[in-house]
Amino acid sequence: MKRVLLVVMIVLFVCAGIVCDADEIKGRVTAIDVAAGTIDISGVKISVKNADIVDRFDAPITLTALVAGDYLEVEGSFTGAGQMMAMDVEKSFSKQGEIKGRVESVDEGGKKLVISGITVEIQPNAVIEGHDDALITIDKFAAGNYVECKGNWSGPSKFSASKVELD
Repeated sequence: MKRVLLVVMIVLFVCAGIVCDADEIKGRVTAIDVAAGTIDISGVKISVKNADIVDRFDAPITLTALVAGDYLEVEGSFTGAGQMMAMDVEKSFSKQGEIKGRVESVDEGGKKLVISGITVEIQPNAVIEGHDDALITIDKFAAGNYVECKGNWSGPSKFSASKVELD
């Protein structure tokens, strides 16, 4: 009985870690391909074939209910440079952009991070936080870190961050 309980606890901790590290992107839809089951947010191609899609009030909708210009919050996994497989898609009231994912590379001098082929430019006045909301500098980031960036999309696969948090 104790072994079963231990196995269940390990599985729950592992699953909780996976859920916590879900990649995320928020932004304005720039293109939709219903036949392919994809949407684009500022140059990031997102497959929504197996995703749950809901409106702002959590009511289920289909891909055909989305239009270019809608703001979405997408949770899933980055699958390559500028590509994502969505698990959950929600229309958003917020117009602020966001990206969460693992850092591929850091350019300290240029104040840039790359996350799944997306260049994140950290603005000069950006708030950069480490664990426990402590202020840090970009030199604390490394490839493999999981980060959350808030700001605005500035072009295809380009994001301008006003806040960066190290998770």
